[in-house]
Amino acid sequence: MSLIFGIVRYETHADGDFFEAMYEPLRDFPQVRFHKAIQHEAAFGKLLTFGTPEDTYDAQPVYLSEPNILFVAQGRIDNRDELSQSIGVKADAQVADSYFILQAYLKYGEETQHKLKGDWSFVAYHFNTKELFVARDTMGYSALFFYKTDKYLAFSSSVKAILALPDFKKELNDEYLISLLSLWKVREKFLGDETFYKNVFSLQIGFVLKLKNRAITVSQYWPPENIKEIYYKNKQDYSDQMSELVYKAVNRRLRSNKPVASMLSGGLDSSMVSYVAADLLKQQNKTLTTLSHVPLYKNNLSNHPMAQKRVLDETPFISAIIKAAGNINPLYLTSESVSPWQGSIEMLNIIDGFIHGAGNAYWMLDIYKTAAQAGYGTLLTGEGGNGSTSFVGLDYKRPHSVRRFLKKPVEYLKRQVAKPLVLKYFSTLSVFNTFEKFILESYLATSALDKYNVMDEARKKNQVFLQYYANVLQFKKNYILYYRPRSVLGATMGHYYGIELRDPTTDKDLMDFFLAIPNEVFFDEHFNSKMLVKRMMANKIPDEVLYAKNKGLQSSDLIFRVRESKTEVLNAFAALKNSALVQDYINVNKLEKNLQAYLDSETVESTDTIHVLIKTMQAADFLMKRF
Repeated sequence: MSLIFGIVRYETHADGDFFEAMYEPLRDFPQVRFHKAIQHEAAFGKLLTFGTPEDTYDAQPVYLSEPNILFVAQGRIDNRDELSQSIGVKADAQVADSYFILQAYLKYGEETQHKLKGDWSFVAYHFNTKELFVARDTMGYSALFFYKTDKYLAFSSSVKAILALPDFKKELNDEYLISLLSLWKVREKFLGDETFYKNVFSLQIGFVLKLKNRAITVSQYWPPENIKEIYYKNKQDYSDQMSELVYKAVNRRLRSNKPVASMLSGGLDSSMVSYVAADLLKQQNKTLTTLSHVPLYKNNLSNHPMAQKRVLDETPFISAIIKAAGNINPLYLTSESVSPWQGSIEMLNIIDGFIHGAGNAYWMLDIYKTAAQAGYGTLLTGEGGNGSTSFVGLDYKRPHSVRRFLKKPVEYLKRQVAKPLVLKYFSTLSVFNTFEKFILESYLATSALDKYNVMDEARKKNQVFLQYYANVLQFKKNYILYYRPRSVLGATMGHYYGIELRDPTTDKDLMDFFLAIPNEVFFDEHFNSKMLVKRMMANKIPDEVLYAKNKGLQSSDLIFRVRESKTEVLNAFAALKNSALVQDYINVNKLEKNLQAYLDSETVESTDTIHVLIKTMQAADFLMKRF
């Protein structure tokens, strides 16, 4: 996906040196060409990567003299035919998607975001009124960071451009860091618009930004507050309509300048996306290449503590999807050449921060690299499926039923009587407060926890793991909130490797329909959940995948990979532990003790435990290298 950036000054003309400084860290990013436009106090730039065939005709940023505006847009527009009628632009192969966004803006102004579907963002500066308008998509792999001073506002699809500003004052947003390490205030901090850097913000999915009289206002335009549920006679009708939307969403994302590949884990969502993509490509006599991460140490997994609860090797599920589709070319990646710590460091350098699932970085990077090196321009995912097609629903919000009670009385009392009582009234009790336990098992220094009274808040409110939702719409919107960091991460990785990540399960039309589906649709007559996708993909995806009792476990052999690179990990820790700044936030003694114990032990530890350890080390490395 193309990358945009720029700066608007309040009193002086745009400084070419500042603009060039923003471009410098982006210079080596994969790009076909670079365009820029500097006019008076504004300067916009765009790195073009030609995500769609029509992108070859992209000529933005552009200055329009009659309305006196500077405009730049990037992304993929999925409703070109619909827009062509309303804005009077022919949807032919020589019209770039960014031109559709421009013409839509000239007609609809600050209502344009309601007219666009796809993965996109745009920025418009009005010289006459000195107003800046910025908007981004609803749930796509795009990102837009912004930084405001008393002299200018800067924006960029990549945070690297903002960090490179000559007068940028780099300060650690320690509340954000503590939030990511402990999940304290996760909704306000990590899932909000803040970043690791003070005064650097990320425009969230479904939001617009307006700069007027040097003041910024940020507002949400999607999803709307009041969503009316749709009622059909039969539950199958919902699945049939969702199936049509999924096929349409996948087809939209096959419009690519380079070949399309798909991530395939063996789970419901990636299996559905890959199957549908293969089905659509079969009609064109084409095959679909899938990329799957599989365990390297398969023989060591029998003693894994999660062996009875999770699927530790999803290769049989992947093979079943491949057989069912009939035209998939699978690539199985063991990621043997990159260690978990190497993956963490490379991820840190790419995103200028650390991630919650740091232990997954090695295989994620392996998939992106492999896809890019093989010449693929688009990589399909199903990351958002948990919050749409394979949504689990709220079991305790189902209407009470004597029939269900008589069939499974214990299950009924557990889910529809005890569960809502615990969630609503007793979740802060120590026996249920898994949030408090999670923080105690983290490696945050006591001084960092005390600075913001993290433990006191954790004891008063179990704000992460046990949430009570008054209705299913609140639960659905919570998934949208959690998609925000995935969106930004996907965009960042795409920019770095020159590929576009595209997620059909977050398509605008699909999501609008999903938000209107009643809770009961996600269940069958018993307590089986995720029934929307199971009905939808019946007789397509094999039952062994659709009705798998246990979920897969990412990085199931992580502990063995870490132990294999023991020397590397210990050397990395030795370089980190003496940093005064690291010690301000991390209990290095506890980290060292547990790290050594895990590396020396012959028992198999919980994968979650190792993920927390690696994330903490990644955070320590971030502190030492960036601050």
